Amino acid sequence: MSLLSVILLYFTFKEQRNFNKVQRASNDYEILTKLRSDISALNENISIPVINNKSGVISHQGMSYIEELRKNNNPNNSIQEKDFDHLYKGAIEIAELCFLYYSILKQSSLHNSVKNIFFNAITIHLESIRHLFHFYKNKEINIIPGSNTAANDIWDRYINNKELLTKIDTIRNDRF
Repeated sequence: MSLLSVILLYFTFKEQRNFNKVQRASNDYEILTKLRSDISALNENISIPVINNKSGVISHQGMSYIEELRKNNNPNNSIQEKDFDHLYKGAIEIAELCFLYYSILKQSSLHNSVKNIFFNAITIHLESIRHLFHFYKNKEINIIPGSNTAANDIWDRYINNKELLTKIDTIRNDRF
């Protein structure tokens, strides 16, 4: 009788462990889905008011329009300093949420194939942010300074983004 109890106890613990693993994966899935949705919403809510010397102000919604600011491709396009400041701070917020998302994803009990699907869902956001920082670093954006700002001050203001870019590049090169 005691051998049978030990065997039943073993199977009970084994099933409980399997159930806990499935429950953890389900919780991870829900958290990642919600966070991905929040990241996408923040991304789409960012307004990029691009000033074009020929056609006036065109306001774009979403980080996917960062390329519109690149003066190499659009020499007539520019952005007001206050609008760029808002865009830059929004990009930092999205990047920080992407880092949190990535950290949760790395630690999750989801299968690697599912992790890759979740990972691919945020890479476009990281790529847009990376482009923004790259364009800024290389002064490829025409920023119109505010009345109280010297033109050189604009380029020195956000200079400390190397750590953020390093994190983005590390994440971009990772696979599960």
